[in-house]
Amino acid sequence: MEKKVKQVKGCLKKDEQKHAASVKSAVDKFQLLPEFLKGIKKIVRANDRLVSAHYPSIHIRFKDVRIGEPYVILSGIKVYTTPQMCRLSNLTYCAPILVDIEYTNLDKTTITEVSVPLILGDILSKVLLIQEQLSNNRIIVDTDKKSNINVSVTSSTELVKSKTVIQMEKGKVYLILNQFVKKIPILIVLKAMGMESDQEVVQMVGRDPRLSALLLPSIEECANLDIFTQEKASEYLEGKVKMSTFDSPSSNQEGRGLAILRDVFLANVPVSNNNFRPKCLYIGVMLRRMMEAILNKEAMDEKDYVGNK
Repeated sequence: MEKKVKQVKGCLKKDEQKHAASVKSAVDKFQLLPEFLKGIKKIVRANDRLVSAHYPSIHIRFKDVRIGEPYVILSGIKVYTTPQMCRLSNLTYCAPILVDIEYTNLDKTTITEVSVPLILGDILSKVLLIQEQLSNNRIIVDTDKKSNINVSVTSSTELVKSKTVIQMEKGKVYLILNQFVKKIPILIVLKAMGMESDQEVVQMVGRDPRLSALLLPSIEECANLDIFTQEKASEYLEGKVKMSTFDSPSSNQEGRGLAILRDVFLANVPVSNNNFRPKCLYIGVMLRRMMEAILNKEAMDEKDYVGNK
């Protein structure tokens, strides 16, 4: 049993350890619950306060989260269940996730409790799905349906989960991020993060003349757009930010482009004191991996390789 517990815990560990084992029985499935609850508590702590954009005096704070007792409603009556009862009656053995919420409106404070149903049977499907998904925070080089070469990273933190794609299209390199309305030239992204020198970008990617030649069209595109400084690049990004459904048209959008680069773009690379240098270097590694794949098809990543799962 101790060996099985270690295997189940391995499924929920981050990075490579996360995929070390799979669920093989119903007992293993229930052993996942303590680790699952720990992860839920971390998420709640990281996002514990919600403030209304239109009414700042109203906010909700999540205090705690826990799993309640499994039950079903039969003829309008709550009946607590057991695994054996559900098996014999062909019912789903499920339990609610209970969240303690503090609701504040002006000077009035009310603490209430809400529940969200959790179907325990889905845990098996989730763990099996993990085996088919690409690993988080790992650079993957592949091609899209149009045979364009992409390099992507699925960033996952307790606060944010996002996918960053850098694509070579018609000889030019672009950033694809859902928060922008269109593809952004990668040189503009680098300039917005403070790397204004084209020579520095070329040296960061690599001194191989073939890499410089691949990067040249992107440098020329940035020059044609008359963007040479961080200020100009930031202004360009502001005009490409997708309007959120929660924002009013008159809301101040200044600084949203940089906020996206800081908090969503490559979220697995932290930014401290607005120092984007680590993210610039990470982009350099991604660009080099992509260009090496362009020059040598064998450098492409194999999605079915277990190390990328």
